[in-house]
Amino acid sequence: MLSDVSSKNCILMGDFNYGHTDWSIGACKSGATEECKLFLRCLLEGLITEHVTSRTTERSLLDVVLTNEPELVDEVKNFGNFLTSDHGLLFLENKCGQGAYQYRSN
Repeated sequence: MLSDVSSKNCILMGDFNYGHTDWSIGACKSGATEECKLFLRCLLEGLITEHVTSRTTERSLLDVVLTNEPELVDEVKNFGNFLTSDHGLLFLENKCGQGAYQYRSN
């Protein structure tokens, strides 16, 4: 997938459930799964930037905003839990305009 978008501007966001990732230093914490380690390694090798800096649930940063160009996202704001969700409502300002992302479980 990374090779498919490497020549285009790309913003990917969602609930990736990699709670054992320390996004601030780009490393996996103790107890991380092999899948989590592989995901982070692919992002680092693809020079992907993660823009969320605060926890998006009570205990973890699970919801992420990823870009292949750091300048695509100006700011991400976490407005806290939304209605009955245990995830925060993320609002992002980007070079394409503004938009909100709300995780919804099925």
